[in-house]
Amino acid sequence: KPMTFQDALLIVKRTDISLIASLYPKAKSMQSINFKEAQSVSIFIGPEGDFTEKEMDEANRNGVIPVSFGPRILRTETAAIYSLSILDHRLN
Repeated sequence: KPMTFQDALLIVKRTDISLIASLYPKAKSMQSINFKEAQSVSIFIGPEGDFTEKEMDEANRNGVIPVSFGPRILRTETAAIYSLSILDHRLN
């Protein structure tokens, strides 16, 4: 079922690593994240145009790590597939 951003933030607290795809300059590269001990990973993929600054701040306060896909700006549906392929590569 659809849920609010705030409800999603509560649910991802149960995962080992929570990420949020971001265009903000402070976002880390996916390669810099240590997935070695992770049993579960969640990732937020936002709307085209990115998350709002308020949403990013709220995610940061809840321990969600902003990550970048590099210089590429991807469409929402492409970003989800791209992030899963990176996660699959990093976790295997």
